[in-house]
Amino acid sequence: MPRIAPLPVAEATDIVAQSYDRIAEMFEGGSIPAPFLVYGRVPAFLQDFYMNFKKFVWTEGHLDVKTKSTLALAVASAAKCAAWADFFAERCTKLGLPAQHV
Repeated sequence: MPRIAPLPVAEATDIVAQSYDRIAEMFEGGSIPAPFLVYGRVPAFLQDFYMNFKKFVWTEGHLDVKTKSTLALAVASAAKCAAWADFFAERCTKLGLPAQHV
């Protein structure tokens, strides 16, 4: 089955490069998770996904970030999306959740 190739940061131009900069800032200069690089192939989707991800998944809101990360891990696991499941398993660990929880 053909897959969409990620758009590397070095090859991004214009609006995608700006979005990648904002995403890197959100991750405090860390590497951009691989799914975002795939989404870079469709600039409008990347922008929309980034804004929703930041607001509803990454930052505090009605739910705290530990709960949001736990829910994201559960959804990614149920959907069999290894890239996001691995990402959120690591995030939960970094947030101090015990291995048994993850």
